[in-house]
Amino acid sequence: MPDEPQVPPIDAPAAPAPELYEPLVSGNLAAETLALAHQINRVFLQAVEPALVDLLQLPVQLIPRETSQATVAQALNDYSVGDHFVPLELSPVSGSGFIAFSPPLMFLVLDILLATPDERRINSGRTVTAIELHILRELFDLIARAVRASWKEFYPLALWPVHASGDELEGLIKATANDPAIVFSVSVELNGVSANFRVILPTCLFRMAELKLQVLAPPQTNPPAMDKIIFNRLGDAQLDLELMLRGMSIRIRDLLDLTPGRILMLGPSPGPPFECLVNGTLQFTGDLGSNDGKYELQIETASPEPSGA
Repeated sequence: MPDEPQVPPIDAPAAPAPELYEPLVSGNLAAETLALAHQINRVFLQAVEPALVDLLQLPVQLIPRETSQATVAQALNDYSVGDHFVPLELSPVSGSGFIAFSPPLMFLVLDILLATPDERRINSGRTVTAIELHILRELFDLIARAVRASWKEFYPLALWPVHASGDELEGLIKATANDPAIVFSVSVELNGVSANFRVILPTCLFRMAELKLQVLAPPQTNPPAMDKIIFNRLGDAQLDLELMLRGMSIRIRDLLDLTPGRILMLGPSPGPPFECLVNGTLQFTGDLGSNDGKYELQIETASPEPSGA
């Protein structure tokens, strides 16, 4: 098996492009996670460029282009006729990534590997044949190894390319069509020609890499307040609130006799505290009142955190 591409030292993550951060779009990465994604992509490019030079024995320059967030189906629909998709089977996660190769890049690499004379390099209007795809596996496997090597420092992956076509490829795409993904577009400058490929990876990988880095990070000497952490993490999440009045018990036979119009006696206290449940869990107690024609709850006590929280 060929050696893994060498991964250079890891730099600090750079800030992502603001237009890529859409916090209200389901599945999109948050800004700090997206910065980590860009960092991993830079490590990947620095690993794959010398490997391509070694394969082709020619100067190669890789230039990062557009980065986008989309579902796998949206990402794969955004390609041209003749593009070739190499699925990446991922473990320990249950999912797939993809590498999409453009026809100009594949024909360019084929001509170099096969030493095709300049006058015979006429590839316009045709697609890559099955035999040519077999020859190109060296390129496909090299890119996949670089992806795996670049993730070692962030989140170790068991990743390998699946050389599928036809129904098998369609099945892999269909199984992950609705999964959110990050799409990295890369331009390859080779022999005075520019071509491209794209790497499509599920966003869950970047979230897992971020969590791993958080676990390994040293504890903060001045951690932020808990309410700020909760606000940043939950954002606009909606919760159900319920008010409950306790202090009464009833026999089963009396419960069965209840009919509309009957009056229930709730106990001797005229103003017992109400319990406020958040998503079914007791969080506060307080007194019920009214203000401007609406009910209000004046919170008096907060429920203590469960032990071990």
